[in-house]
Amino acid sequence: MTKLMPEAQPDGFRLISFVCETDADLLPHFVRWYRDLGVDRFHLVMHGSWSRENLSMLASLPGVECARWVTKPFCKSLKCDEITAVARRYAGEWVVFADADELLELPTDGLAAMVEALESAGVEELYATLLQRVAADGSLPEVQPDSDLDTLFPMHHIGLCEDMGLEFPAWKSKYPLARVGPNFVYQRGNHLPGSRVPG
Repeated sequence: MTKLMPEAQPDGFRLISFVCETDADLLPHFVRWYRDLGVDRFHLVMHGSWSRENLSMLASLPGVECARWVTKPFCKSLKCDEITAVARRYAGEWVVFADADELLELPTDGLAAMVEALESAGVEELYATLLQRVAADGSLPEVQPDSDLDTLFPMHHIGLCEDMGLEFPAWKSKYPLARVGPNFVYQRGNHLPGSRVPG
């Protein structure tokens, strides 16, 4: 019989993300943001080729590891399949899922408090809104390592949210936090927890 729950959730949380070299300038901010929320292990699915400089930068970030390296041409199903494969290694754990430009805002002091609230409610996933850092024209401005994201992208910034093709607040709703089960599936920005069988 498959054990779905570990003895206890590790002290910190895992985050799984599919990243390309174009995400490199955001990754230091991304890691710092999620570390502040309680993530201490970042499992990156690396896509394409990366420069030595950016690989060196990644190696300097705390808790970051390459979970898989993919060189096939990008498509949405490739991203979903690769994230699903990595996530299923951690069945029973709460895991964060976010792209490098998606920063989760929580109503609690951190992920541990959020998970406690969800578990008390008998819920295995968090449907939330993530701040997607885009410019007014939909582009992603160059970001320097020491720059302040909140100054560059004010909280109520209105931009062009990708996938929508029209003016929309720069927020995206999805399931960025879920307890992973054996039937977990990552589907183009949404996540099905282990209690559901995709159909």
